[in-house]
Formats: sequence, structure tokens, C-alpha cells
Amino acid sequence: MQTETLAELESRWTALARAAAGGDAAAAASLVTGLEALAEAPPCREGWPRPGSVAFMAFDAFLKVEGADRALLGRLAGPFLRVIAAHSETMSVPYRFEPAKMLGPSAIPLLVELLDRGMRQTSRAAIEALGEYHPGNEVGFKLASDAVTRLLAYEDGEAVAAGLLAIEWTDERMWLLFRVLTEAHALRPGEVAPGIRAALARLVAETATITGSGADRLRALLLRAKVIPKAMAPGVKLTTLPKQLPQTVAEALALMGTWNLAAAEVPAKGPAKPREIEALAKQVSPRLPKELTQLLAVHAALGDREFGPPARMRQLVRELAETLEEDDEDADEAPSGRGKYDVRGFDPGKKAIPLGSDPSGDMFFLATGAKSGANAAPVIRYHHDQTLVATLAADSLGEYVALLLARAYARREGIEAQFDKLEGRKRTIVSGYKPPKQG
Repeated sequence: MQTETLAELESRWTALARAAAGGDAAAAASLVTGLEALAEAPPCREGWPRPGSVAFMAFDAFLKVEGADRALLGRLAGPFLRVIAAHSETMSVPYRFEPAKMLGPSAIPLLVELLDRGMRQTSRAAIEALGEYHPGNEVGFKLASDAVTRLLAYEDGEAVAAGLLAIEWTDERMWLLFRVLTEAHALRPGEVAPGIRAALARLVAETATITGSGADRLRALLLRAKVIPKAMAPGVKLTTLPKQLPQTVAEALALMGTWNLAAAEVPAKGPAKPREIEALAKQVSPRLPKELTQLLAVHAALGDREFGPPARMRQLVRELAETLEEDDEDADEAPSGRGKYDVRGFDPGKKAIPLGSDPSGDMFFLATGAKSGANAAPVIRYHHDQTLVATLAADSLGEYVALLLARAYARREGIEAQFDKLEGRKRTIVSGYKPPKQG
């Protein structure tokens, strides 16, 4: 199909969808025929719109109609979902589609089919390769997530259980379900509906013979959420994060062994070359702290962007100065609010060593002239979208490293809520911060 043909098709189908929503059975029949053909169409990965987006827009147009005909929605939902699943490189399921409310148990087989297709289109390796990036960027995972979150809205646990048990489960698929449930934050203790609790418990009971890390993590997640009793998770040990992370780099790095973290999980690179460390030392002021030098001698980089390598840290020296200059010119008033600091108060031009940044663009630097409550130079987060705003990211370089490792461990084990508490705990500056005079 040519791009313009798809554009014309989208226009015609959205009109048909609105008509069908108003009760036009002929319009619905025309859509069903067209959707069945589109589901079999070859992939189209160039131009816009594409087959999947055409189905999405028409489906969304139907759902936007107030009081849309539920009987015709029941007839169209399956064909719409099949096209979206077949051409999922574009868009997923419209958020307006609430099958539990709109269609009841009759839509459960459609959602189970969507879940099955989503899991067939992705893999544990693909999701793990994303690291801390949102797994929704993987289209198969997004389809599976859309199906699961809608299944969780049902009260009929027996129907949901029957649907889930119609799927052929493996250890890898149980891992994918584990990741979907953790990403959706859907299993907070005490907040899981009785029907869904029963459905998930039955799934665990019927897959008791499946062994492996995926099955263990799913069972641990359900045990932690009090969905299943301990007797249904024999041999499963609940993992936890410590209440307090270490403050030295050496103790932090030891966590890789304690948590059995592979370098690819963090991710962690090998040692920086001595000449790279020397080049960095010449560009920053003051000298590189001993712990930072020791860290670089073990790992040139940690995390996706949060620490290192030395060449990038040198680049960030310039970026920090440029961003500070721009913010200083744009500032109307000093930052205020709980936990917020004026970044200029740390004298980052003379007393800061950039470490890295996060995917949003926030920059992290070691404030060498300040002391935290741990009596160490803190790591400061310089917010890219808030003029001159800085917050305390870690009490020390060691804690910063420990947080990077803890994030990877928490993601692997599905205990992100515990990590959020560690990352968000209250920290203080005890010396070395002097907010600039106003006016």
C-alpha cells in the first residue's frame, strides 16, 4: 500500500467508525471486512500513516463518540486489536478502550490473544537490553502490558484465570508477565481486587512445574504483594534492599558481588586508561579526589550515562559552565522550596567535578567544596528544566555508585518501590554551601 492510500483509508475509516458508533451496522460491516484484509497486509515501516496507526485512529474515533453502540464495539474490537497487534510498530491500544466496563467478560479472550501475541513479539533479552529505559519502547512488551492492565480491571477472576490458562506458559513468559506487572505498579499489597488475586493464584498453581528465574521472580512478586501464600512459592526467597547504602566507593562496588550483578546489567565498563584519567585531572579543579581516581581505575563508566567515561566528563565540564551561564542570565529569582538549592551556592565553576547525566538531561556533579551529613563531598543533581535548581542526589560518591547499582538490582528483582525510598530519602548539606546574595 502507498502512503497516500493509507492516508485516504484513515480518513474513510474514521468516518465509518463514527457512523458505526452511532449504530450504523453497514458501516461496521465495512470496517470488519477492511480490517481483516489490513491485518494480512505486509508491514509498512516508511512514511505515515501506517497500517497499525490507521486502525488505531479509526478505533479511537469510535471510542470518542459519546454513548457509542456497545454491540457494534463488541463486533469491531477483535478486528481492531488484530490489526494493531499485526502492525504494532506504530501505536498500541487506545487508552479509551476499557473492555471491562464496555464489553464485560466477552472481551477477555481478545485481551488474552493480545497478551499472547505481545509476548511472542518480544523477549526477556530484548527487555533486559533496554536497561533502565522504559520497556514500553519495545512494541511487543507494550501490547502485553496493554492487555494485562485491562485484564486487571475485571472482577470475574474465574474468567480471567481461564483466559490466562489458555496461554502456553514458559519460564520466559512468566518473566515477561513479572516485568509487565512491576512496570504497571499493579500489585500493591492490599490493593489487588479479590477476583484478580484469585486468577493470579490459580495461574501460579497451574504452572507449579515450571522452574527458572522467571517463574521465581513472578512468584516472589505475587508473594510480596500477598497475592499468594508462601506455600505456593517453595524455595523462593524475597529479596530486599538495605535500609542504608554504603558511603564509600569500595563498599559500594562490593555490592556487585553481593547482588551478583553482571556488568551488562549495570551497565559497567572496564577500567579507564591512565592517560584518560590524567587528561581529566588536568581539566578539573581541584584535583581528582582519591576515591574518584580509584573508581575510574576500576570502571570507566557506570550506568547508561550517569557516570563517566572520562572523555565525557571532560565534555560535561564545558556543558556545566555553559548551562550555568545561561541560567544565570535567565534567572529572575533564586530557587526556593524544600530540598532545593541554588546551584551557584556550590561554586561549580571552581569546586565541581561533573560525573554524568540522566536520560532527561539533568547533570550530576561532585561538589568538592561541600560536606553532607555523611561528612563527605555530596553528589549534586543540576536540573536541566528548572533554572539554577539543584538537589542533593547522594551524600557521597560512594552512595552515588551504590544507588546506580541498587537501581539495576531493584529493576531485576522487581523491588523498585524499595529503591524509590532509598533514592528519595532526606539528605542534608552541613557545610560548603553559600547561596549567592540577591539583588
